Amino acid sequence: MPDDQVRWSRDPETGKGTYVDNMTFDEWKQAVDYQRKAQTIPNNATRYIKTGKFDWNELNAEQYNKHVKGTPEFDNYAKGRKRPVSELIISPVETQALIDKYGKKRQNTDKQKVLFNHNSYIGLWADINGNYYPTKQGRIGYSKRGCHVTPQKPDYLK
Repeated sequence: MPDDQVRWSRDPETGKGTYVDNMTFDEWKQAVDYQRKAQTIPNNATRYIKTGKFDWNELNAEQYNKHVKGTPEFDNYAKGRKRPVSELIISPVETQALIDKYGKKRQNTDKQKVLFNHNSYIGLWADINGNYYPTKQGRIGYSKRGCHVTPQKPDYLK
């Protein structure tokens, strides 16, 4: 019987059992629990279309769509990156509300990024291995063409 701190798994092709070196059972169980939570969180994100002039504290449609799975912007962005892309699960209206609540109050500040911690889940953060974890943390990034929200690494993984 293996120790409870060692992870054991069965190879689906050969049916033989092997020990997993780089992860303990507890780490694996925690990762699986978070992935299951991520599957039960409803995704309200939809493609956002914006035309016209951009305001400094207004949601940028192109940047928002890069974090909404199923949009052409997401697919194009994911192709150009080596690591997986974090996903937003909130609508454009909810995203703009986050920007209004946690964002900069005036344009003439040096900060181009603002970190925040919301009270409900805003998206799924992707680690380098492609595992997705639900997160309440986010970052608001500002540019001359508006701003956007990006999911950040959750506290329980730090």
